[in-house]
Amino acid sequence: MKLYEISITANQNNLYRELLDYGNDRSDLDDYFHLKNDALLSITGMSKSTFVDSRRSLVQMDLIEYKKGRKDKDTPQYKIVKLYQDFKSTKKGDNFVPTNNTGTKNDDKSVPTSVPEPVPTPVPETVPKELTSTRHKQTNTKHHHNDDDEFKNLLTLYQQNIGATSPIVIENLRYAVDDFKQHDNSEKQATEIVQEAIKIATFNNVHSWKYINTTLMNWQNDSLFTLANIRADQKRRTSKRSGGRRVEVATDWDKVKAKKMSNNSNELQERLAKIRGKQDATN
Repeated sequence: MKLYEISITANQNNLYRELLDYGNDRSDLDDYFHLKNDALLSITGMSKSTFVDSRRSLVQMDLIEYKKGRKDKDTPQYKIVKLYQDFKSTKKGDNFVPTNNTGTKNDDKSVPTSVPEPVPTPVPETVPKELTSTRHKQTNTKHHHNDDDEFKNLLTLYQQNIGATSPIVIENLRYAVDDFKQHDNSEKQATEIVQEAIKIATFNNVHSWKYINTTLMNWQNDSLFTLANIRADQKRRTSKRSGGRRVEVATDWDKVKAKKMSNNSNELQERLAKIRGKQDATN
């Protein structure tokens, strides 16, 4: 089946093109080649679930072959399935004759000896970030993947304010977005919540994923699943902290001193009165 006859989504097409370009650059189109899933996730900007679904669909449509890697031992392997037959010429000027898998001439008379029409290579709808330096740039393309754009903006915000995005950080950010999407948030809304946590960390001058993750977990534990509820809770906490502060009244030392002097004067008068009383009694 020709590729342009297959119903293929934009995400599936992007993943297929990345694999095709990578295999072509390495001259491994006829064999399996190794490629980390984290690299494909980073380049395509897909969520992990979207990536897995797209890969499964490409395998089912017989466009690629996939071998699962072994943890800490081997990376996944991919192979591009040929969409055309191999043709072999016996000598210069002869018509091309299809060959079988053994490389010998196919003598089936029903097989035409003329050159078939070439299968056009499909042009992807979008040109994602380059996987290799040999990728040809394509113009007049339009990006229709709002979800991918939202996540790329999230990565940019993290890189500008927190630090470099390692594969582990990228995966954690995806999981964080997916967690809030489970509570009736769109991709954009869930991404904005994670962005809010990054902004809070930046405001507090804490450049750590651990701090951001703790903030997100606290929101979930407090059942704060929307940005509006989160900001309302922050406002309430700020108001409570400022309203509950103990106001210290400055001591008026002049009044204390005057009161002390008054008490001393009264005590002196009482003592003088007692002395005078004793003197009058003796006289």
